Amino acid sequence: ANFTPELWSKGSDFSYLLRAEHEPRYHAFAAYGRSKLANLLFARAFARRVRGKGIYSNAVHPGGIMTNLQVHVVNDFAGFSGRSLAEAIQSAVGRLLLSPKQGAVSQLFLATAPEVEAQNIHGQFYRPQARPYSLPGLVTEEL
Repeated sequence: ANFTPELWSKGSDFSYLLRAEHEPRYHAFAAYGRSKLANLLFARAFARRVRGKGIYSNAVHPGGIMTNLQVHVVNDFAGFSGRSLAEAIQSAVGRLLLSPKQGAVSQLFLATAPEVEAQNIHGQFYRPQARPYSLPGLVTEEL
């Protein structure tokens, strides 16, 4: 998940995000970051609501995955750096990304591993390769 610094500075009052003047221009990375924070908050709230019912809700950051989504990043970057440089950077970064199979490990673990139920894992945040991750300080029960 990508948590944008603007959210940390605003505390738990997210109403400013609903105002049109908040974002006069669309910023893909800021929107992506807000969507990831919303996923985490939803997973935690849902986990609280279904606690004790045999339903487990957790949030996952699968890591950087080599998918077709990178074409949008390349196109955005090419707009201000030039297509050749953008494609060279994509090629270099592509070597660091996980394959789709590797990226599915955390989701599959949380959906199928007996440890999830045995250890009562719910409302948690997992990073690539099914490793638990500390929740950001902003993500509290008060939200």
